Amino acid sequence: MAPWAVEGTPTDDAQDWFILEEMAAKKAAGPRPSDRPREIVKRSLLEYLPFYPAVARTVLRPMLVDARNETFVLYTLLMAATVLPSAAWLFASFAWWHGAVHVVLVTQLAATYVAILHNSCHRATYAKPFAYMEYLIPYVLAPFMGQTWNTYYYHHVKHHHVEDNGPNDLSSTLRYRRDSFADFVVYFLRFLLLTWLELPLYFVKRREYDRAALTFGGELGTMGLMALAASYNGAAVACFFLLPLIIVRFGMMSGNWGQHAFIAQDDPQNNYKSSTVCIRHDYNRQAYNDGYHTSHHLNPRRHWADHTNYFLSELDAFYSHQTIVFRDVDFMGVWIMLMLRQYNRMAELFVHCGPEHERPSKAQIIALIKSRVQPFSEAQIRKHYPNYDIAKSVADD
Repeated sequence: MAPWAVEGTPTDDAQDWFILEEMAAKKAAGPRPSDRPREIVKRSLLEYLPFYPAVARTVLRPMLVDARNETFVLYTLLMAATVLPSAAWLFASFAWWHGAVHVVLVTQLAATYVAILHNSCHRATYAKPFAYMEYLIPYVLAPFMGQTWNTYYYHHVKHHHVEDNGPNDLSSTLRYRRDSFADFVVYFLRFLLLTWLELPLYFVKRREYDRAALTFGGELGTMGLMALAASYNGAAVACFFLLPLIIVRFGMMSGNWGQHAFIAQDDPQNNYKSSTVCIRHDYNRQAYNDGYHTSHHLNPRRHWADHTNYFLSELDAFYSHQTIVFRDVDFMGVWIMLMLRQYNRMAELFVHCGPEHERPSKAQIIALIKSRVQPFSEAQIRKHYPNYDIAKSVADD
């Protein structure tokens, strides 16, 4: 957790600690939506300064399409005011201790940065008069926060949500055994080393040449900037460009592995049965409810503050589809449990979304989880995705 971030809102709902109690209340009351819909609001210490309400009312909120994204502005400016000067200082006067501190700083901010980037890719953050601010996250800050220009948007919005973890998805987990470290290493290295080529080729295959050019140009431009800077100060560039790139891409791919680790063999195209939910963890405050991944795949444009209410209102659907829901762990924790094959621990953290009298035993939960980490054969893929090699329509913005 970033040291300047704090818990608590006027209703103590800074994160989803209430969610299990809300689930219990809903189960007791029957299949009605929650009587007390809640909203997660990410906060920062700046909001407790005496002059902040006036600044928020007169400056911040008029800049935004949705006032709930108020902290997007605060954290974007915070990253610009810390990461960029630190990188400039490293470049001008390198010291190893400073390089180490800088990498720790970026690592601490990475989850929030990627979450803001993610949300701003799906929904505009700033009102039209302030649209130029949209460039800060994906372009100005991107190389310093482990991203290459254009790749995240085109990979995530125009590729991942189009293919939906199917066999054409370059980040698909279908063909891998999701509790195998060896399989993950192959998966991660493919993304790290080949995305710069495979993603443009994906768009070329679909005759989307403008997207191919933008992704290839973004990768090439970012790498060119790194190479040019490294010719002047290689050690500094390793600390503020290269290491963040490797660390953040590892975080994204281990996260995606956890998000799409549990896939039903009989219905892999069902979002309830191919994506994971993580609730009641600080990660949801750091990363704007990113733990509600099934809700996001069901509606990629759903606002981050609405995921908890949707989850509570659709508990019956999550139960009937046997969605894998965990408590008190984030996707990195899920990845670690998978790599160590800690099935007993996963069963302990499993959240039962249905009636208490239908609660599965620990052995049944373990059997369910194990059944969903098995790799899909090419024959199975052909069965469930008979036309997977045929170009699909692109996702809407």
